[in-house]
Amino acid sequence: AACLVQRMTAYALGQPLGAGQQILVRDLRDRFSARGHRVLDLMRTIATRPEFFRVAEPDGMTTAALR
Repeated sequence: AACLVQRMTAYALGQPLGAGQQILVRDLRDRFSARGHRVLDLMRTIATRPEFFRVAEPDGMTTAALR
C-alpha cells in the first residue's frame, strides 16, 4: 500500500518525491488504508488535494512580466 501511494503521488507531481512530501504521502497512505485500500478513492483524494493545484512561475519570469 505504501509503495502504491508513493508511486501514484510522484506520478501526480511529475517528479520524484522529496523529503518535503513525506507528510503528504503519510496522510494519503493513512486515508488509503482507512478507506479499505480502494484505488479509485486514492486517485480522487490525490487529484483533489490543494498541493496539486499550485502553479509555479516559468523560470526567469515575474508575475508582472506575465501580464
